[in-house]
Amino acid sequence: MGLFDGKKFDLQSAVGKIQGKIADIAQTTESANFQTDSAPHDNLGKVMFCSNCGTKLNSDAKFCHGCGTAIQEKQETQVIPSGQMPSVPPIPPQSNNSERQQEYVGKILKCPNCGGQITETTAICPECGIQITGRSAVSSIQAFEEQLMAIENSRKGGLGGVLGVYAPANKSDIQKLSLIRNFPIPNSIDDCLEFMMLAIANIDVSLSKNTLSNRMSSNGQVETGATIGRTISNAWVAKMEQVYKKAEILFPNDTAFSGIQKMYYEKMKELKIKIK
Repeated sequence: MGLFDGKKFDLQSAVGKIQGKIADIAQTTESANFQTDSAPHDNLGKVMFCSNCGTKLNSDAKFCHGCGTAIQEKQETQVIPSGQMPSVPPIPPQSNNSERQQEYVGKILKCPNCGGQITETTAICPECGIQITGRSAVSSIQAFEEQLMAIENSRKGGLGGVLGVYAPANKSDIQKLSLIRNFPIPNSIDDCLEFMMLAIANIDVSLSKNTLSNRMSSNGQVETGATIGRTISNAWVAKMEQVYKKAEILFPNDTAFSGIQKMYYEKMKELKIKIK
């Protein structure tokens, strides 16, 4: 139907129809603008998405409202043509515990004979071939003490009185002497300290003191009941000196070395033996 109704021109009716057409055109335009503005775009007419989480961005956004990533440079945004889906980077798996986990390492075990690194299940040291007692390394000093006790427990009675003084030394004393002389010098500062305390406790100062009579008595070739005590005490002194020298070379700056040095100097002074 046109603007004329019948033969008579109705101006009021024509104006109303024109206004209705204009309102329809305005509503259509407004709807189209709303759909266009709902998707943010750059100056080229392309939709912009966050490069971190894929959220659509406002054209003037400085931070992504989805993940908070700063939008400061061009390369920080992902430009996607209209009608295409953005590629969203994979989200890394999150731990149930938001706190940072700390990883602890186990203690390091060493062979009591050579100091080589071993594990709790090592039966034989791969460095020196010594058998490790139990699942963990036993202190070399502890093993040494156990051997001394075993020798002492196996001691059999010998001749007593005057005859015992001139008779050959007891077999157990000979074994003990051999064990002390052949004991390997420890490789750790803790074992050196422990050995120093053990040696000092077993040194008989009256027998090992640097006197003329003791020096003359130590020249005997055959150990008897009268000489074996002095020889064993002197063996402790000699081994104590060896352990101190090794600790002095390997651990001079260790805090435990000062204790070893103090014990050594005091005992050598008591024995009247000049420190070399």
